[in-house]
Amino acid sequence: MPAPSSPSAPTAAELRSHHDWLESNGKKGRRLDKRNANCSEVDLTGENLAQAIFTGANFTNSKLIGVDFTEADLSGANLQGANANGTLFDNTNLSNANLSDTCLDGAEFIEANLSNARLTGAKLPGADLKNADLTHADFTGADLDGANLNGASQDGIILDGASLVDTRGLE
Repeated sequence: MPAPSSPSAPTAAELRSHHDWLESNGKKGRRLDKRNANCSEVDLTGENLAQAIFTGANFTNSKLIGVDFTEADLSGANLQGANANGTLFDNTNLSNANLSDTCLDGAEFIEANLSNARLTGAKLPGADLKNADLTHADFTGADLDGANLNGASQDGIILDGASLVDTRGLE
């Protein structure tokens, strides 16, 4: 008996349905739910994936430039090596996510949950992490130059070898 296949990346029809769901406040279309989906090496540049569910999804080496993940659930997701420059992660659940070696230049994480997230070697110059939960997040070797951490929860944060030039809000 063959092993069950994992869910795949969102199709164009699923993306349209999600956009309809967002625009109609849930009256039309369907909320995108791609738990544990294999979205590696996909190009979702500029997509509106606000409030989508990607718990445990695999986005390794994907192109996520300018994606809107506002209020999405990416807990336990793997974004290692992805290009997510300028992406919106405001109020997004990224707890236990792997963002190692991810390009996040200018990304927004306002009030995001990054507790226990792994961001080793991530590039976050100019990122906005205002009021984010960074409890036990691992930024070893990350580039946080010019990042805003004002109001962020920083209990147990790991910053070994991180570049912190002009980083604001460090406790």
